[in-house]
Amino acid sequence: MEIRQSIVAWAELTNWAWPNGGSARWNTKYWHKGDLRDAKQLNVAMLDAFLRPKKYAIGCYTASKMVLVQAYIDYYTRIRPNAKKLNSFMTALWKDRDPLINIEPERMWYMFEEGKDSAEMARVGKLVELTEGVSSDSFIPGDWVYFLNTDPATAQKTGYEGSNSIYMGRGRFDDYYNDNNHFYTYKEKIQEVYQWRNHVFSRSRDTARIHPLSAAEISRLSVDPKEGGLLLEYRATPILFH
Repeated sequence: MEIRQSIVAWAELTNWAWPNGGSARWNTKYWHKGDLRDAKQLNVAMLDAFLRPKKYAIGCYTASKMVLVQAYIDYYTRIRPNAKKLNSFMTALWKDRDPLINIEPERMWYMFEEGKDSAEMARVGKLVELTEGVSSDSFIPGDWVYFLNTDPATAQKTGYEGSNSIYMGRGRFDDYYNDNNHFYTYKEKIQEVYQWRNHVFSRSRDTARIHPLSAAEISRLSVDPKEGGLLLEYRATPILFH
């Protein structure tokens, strides 16, 4: 529960720039195109992304991973200092020599990964595991959720294939780019992804293009894409270290 609380805390007030199909931007003092310049500065570099967000332009996939990594680091070093668990966490995080890859299990993207063999699909995540078959109204704070853009046209636009999101409790989902006062309600999140097909790429800038969805339409879209909705039926949930 406390790990989940840490995830929520670090997701709540993020304010990164959105690359909008362009290249990601990183503070070059610590990063080179998403790679750490000095592995020994992981803690400092991660914290920098949250303290100086305007030096970063990252997509929601990377943002979700950054939140998770920072949440674990903060928990095991400041909230509940535990050298043994911190070491277990760091060992897992660095086993690929890159702290921002393979955070999640390969199966998380089974809908998008064709031609993968069973060995690849069996790869476990370093920080989260997959719970499948979750009902559309079931969320626990700290869950990593994915909303799929099912519009064939706009889904080809880089960054608009879908939305990685952290559920923060109290009916709120993250707003990494502070485009909607730091959070989206569930209905707003469904609206956000659906409205991309109407070329609403910013709620604040493209308000006139929004075609509001009815309660019935929200309900229809609140199921797995295989059933005509936008919400994938899995949740990526944090792993405990010992």
